[in-house]
Amino acid sequence: MGRSSLEPAAATLVEAHLGEDLNRLGALLVTLEAAYGTGARVGPEELAPYLGQPGSVPPWDLTDAIDRGEPEEALKLLHRLMEAGSRHPLSSWPSCTATSATF
Repeated sequence: MGRSSLEPAAATLVEAHLGEDLNRLGALLVTLEAAYGTGARVGPEELAPYLGQPGSVPPWDLTDAIDRGEPEEALKLLHRLMEAGSRHPLSSWPSCTATSATF
């Protein structure tokens, strides 16, 4: 972002939101630079409108949530895997069936 920077909380938000889709980071930083100008310190509130759809997460995050017995987290991650579009929806099925005895 040139001389602009993200506050630590905003950087953490970007990391969590983009997940595996780091290819979107460059465009996001250019957009923030255009919106707030060079030298701006961008916080979570300024960042939020520009994040777009959440990025994908590694499939093992899903299986880890299932193994921990956290169905709400597992469903959230399953939706994120499917909505990000980087994987075919059926590619998540083996992860679910291999650990489904935990629920």
